[in-house]
Amino acid sequence: MITSLTREELNNFLLTTFDDNKAFREIISAELSSDDEKVLFDKYYKRLDRLFHLQSRFSLSEGKGVLKEYEGKTSNKALIAEINFYFAKNAAEFTAMYGDIDGEFYDALESAAKVAFSYAREDKDWGNRWYDELEMLVNDCGDFGWGVEDNLREELDRLEEVLNSLLRIENVDVYVTGSNSKFLSKDIITEFRGR
Repeated sequence: MITSLTREELNNFLLTTFDDNKAFREIISAELSSDDEKVLFDKYYKRLDRLFHLQSRFSLSEGKGVLKEYEGKTSNKALIAEINFYFAKNAAEFTAMYGDIDGEFYDALESAAKVAFSYAREDKDWGNRWYDELEMLVNDCGDFGWGVEDNLREELDRLEEVLNSLLRIENVDVYVTGSNSKFLSKDIITEFRGR
């Protein structure tokens, strides 16, 4: 059957299969080189950037659509977490610039942030590298309504528990890196006491 298809029919078949079949999508995504993954990530990163910063009007459904579309095109969990973090960070900055939005907007911010937190707990190396950024996101949400900071603070606490659990493993050194000097100078004594 496939051998009798025209080039255009074959392209349409493959695109439909890619969109409709998660297993096929994962196989194809695994075959992408890291350069291809970076190009794909950059494309969606730029779309979010334009959406939050360059368009005259923000569209939440378009932003959520960008995330969903990207997640459908890759199986790279680290990059999915990163693009979701970028969405959440920009949503927080958007709120700081324009004021309180609404519950649906904050649900989208939280949902995107939780993807990043979830992956940070799954991949401890990624969690260590992104800890400061995730903590800054939580702190940036401090003045928002709708319980955003409380919900994200719970996610940060869960990540700290995971990072602390690594300290109980023999022959493991944990380095939480980043530039959040507030955490490093003030909170490290209380957060990681006796470890």
